[in-house]
Amino acid sequence: AASPAELAAGARRSSMFVSGARLEDVRKLYEFDSRLRAVLLEGLQSLEVALRVEIGYTLGKRDRFGHLDPAHLDTPRCLQIPRNPNQTAPTKHGAWLDTYGSLCAKARSEDFVTHFHVKYDGRMPIWVATEVMTFGALTELYELLAGRDSNTIATRWSAGNREVLHGWLLALNILRNHCAHNARIWNRKTVYPPAEPPLNLVPARVHHLRGLANDRLYFLAALLAHLLR
Repeated sequence: AASPAELAAGARRSSMFVSGARLEDVRKLYEFDSRLRAVLLEGLQSLEVALRVEIGYTLGKRDRFGHLDPAHLDTPRCLQIPRNPNQTAPTKHGAWLDTYGSLCAKARSEDFVTHFHVKYDGRMPIWVATEVMTFGALTELYELLAGRDSNTIATRWSAGNREVLHGWLLALNILRNHCAHNARIWNRKTVYPPAEPPLNLVPARVHHLRGLANDRLYFLAALLAHLLR
């Protein structure tokens, strides 16, 4: 069988089984991966709810509609050009608003969303709006929070600062999507390897991650366990 390096170089995977390979081993790996996804997804769902609470509480103290106005966020960052700019969303905040608007439209039949359209002007305060946001949308909004707000959350979660926590959330969001869609996670590299924990800003329980492969599952699982604490 071709090695990962050979496959990356364009080599074809051999149609021959490795000597000693058994279907029973394949089945065991499949079942192990399935159980591992279930355990991680439970933790990732708790983290997602916690992120909703943190953003809703922290930004809500600044302004109940703070997510809709860059003046209540990190204005220079909101006005930056997004990764894939277009005419309708030439800024990061504009791109985020497009995502948020799409999520609100999909949740239009939810009772609490209908309530704000019937009784008010349709705008939902941030502590309600987070309920329609995906993990990805929450992560993007976290990056756009004012520095004081984002660092408050990072400090409360013992994650150092905004840049560190945002990088962790990006990687964990990809892991969450893989788990939720039944993709293989065992022995898989992550798309956005998170930064190593800064020793002077995080508890000793994650210091052992420095020097380890930051694109492998253990690194992400350890960060998740740390944040859940």
